[in-house]
This record gives sequence, C-alpha cells and structure tokens, in this order.
Amino acid sequence: MIEFLKGEIKHKKDDIYIIDLGTVALRFRSPSDLQDQSVVFIELFIKDDRIELYGFKTPEEREIFNRLLSINGVGIKHAFSILRSFSPERFFEIVEKRDITTLTTAQGVGKKTAQRIILELQDKLDFMENELFNDLVDALTGLGFDKKKALSTAKEVLKDTDNLEKALKLALQKLAEKG
Repeated sequence: MIEFLKGEIKHKKDDIYIIDLGTVALRFRSPSDLQDQSVVFIELFIKDDRIELYGFKTPEEREIFNRLLSINGVGIKHAFSILRSFSPERFFEIVEKRDITTLTTAQGVGKKTAQRIILELQDKLDFMENELFNDLVDALTGLGFDKKKALSTAKEVLKDTDNLEKALKLALQKLAEKG
C-alpha cells in the first residue's frame, strides 16, 4: 500500500489535486487544503472500474476518513464534509461529548447520520492517538500510574496544550488531585 506521497502540489481545482513526484504526477481528491503540503498521506481505493487516491494532511485525518467510511450509510461525501468542517482534534471532542448538534453543522450530515457516527465511534476513540498522546501515556505509566488513568488524563490535558512537558505537569497535577 501507499503510505504517503512526497512532492510538489502542481494543481488544485475544487477537491482534486495533482502532485508532481518527479518522474510521475498523480491525481487525488482531498477534503483538506493541501496547497502548502509537500507530504500527503494517501488512502488507495480500488473500485470495479478504476483506482482512486485520497490525500490527507495527517495520518489521523486519514484514519478518521476510514473510520467514517466503515459506518453504514456514511459515504465519501459525508466524510469529506466532516473533515472540511472539523480538525481531527475537534472531531474527537465532538464524538467524545456526543455532540450531535455540532456534527450536523457539517454540510450534508443530518441528525440520523450524526447519531449513527457517534454511536459507532463513541467507544473507539483510541484511534485518535498520536505521538504526543502516546508519549504522555508512556511517561505516566512509566511513573507507575495505571494505564486507564493515564489514558483518560492524557485525553483531558491535551485539550489545553500540545507541549509534552506542559502536558506532563498538568497530568501529574490532575492525577494528584484525584488521589
């Protein structure tokens, strides 16, 4: 499979991009603005009559796309609309808080679709883990804290900072308060 493409974005029209890889240029669709990107994370779909590429800014964005498509009744248009409307962090927060109203603000996402998305993903939020999240959880468990407490505390403090040192200090304070 293709993990990512590294090259220069040469053309963009609507959600279709052309990336020049040096000896070949590939066309792909993306919900994100990738004009300034030199690395694009790719998802490859093989359909009956063609091959399609989809590009994303981050692996987390690509994972959300795949998780959304795994839900019955959610298609590429829904997934693109959600990814255009919310950052991965904001989407994570919406699902965690079961905020159907906010999710329906994405174009084409109705109440029933939003409910289905939240129902399917509410207990599967660990897919949003990233390097910072993993580093913080590793640091907390390395200090002897229970993994479950480390996971929930990491989710909580990373809403306030994207700095590992600050996150660790906040996490330790929160864990000390909880006893």
